[in-house]
Amino acid sequence: MERTYLNKLADLESNYEKNQRKIEEELEEAFYEKQKFARELENLSENYRYHYQQAEYSEPINMSRVYHLLEQCKDDGDRVVNQTMKELENKQEENTIHYKKQTRLMEDELTLLKEKERKKENE
Repeated sequence: MERTYLNKLADLESNYEKNQRKIEEELEEAFYEKQKFARELENLSENYRYHYQQAEYSEPINMSRVYHLLEQCKDDGDRVVNQTMKELENKQEENTIHYKKQTRLMEDELTLLKEKERKKENE
């Protein structure tokens, strides 16, 4: 019977670690996408500046407005990624709390089982 509890604890720990790794990978992916998005916006800005200088427009384009819009896009992207990362960190914390709670419950059950077995042996 004790072996069953130990196996359950091992399975619980394995699932916990698997979930933690998955969340870590998702956090890394979100951070990578944030960096990639920022680089792409910077490239877009540079390309836009270059093409604007090369082209001959009949009316001038307000470049500060263009840069402002790109900056807004970056801020919006950062906000979305930061919110996603916060949600993933919360998920990670919930996973840890759940793991500790389940571990404690199983350890308590195992302790009770051992006490019952000792009482039976002493009778």
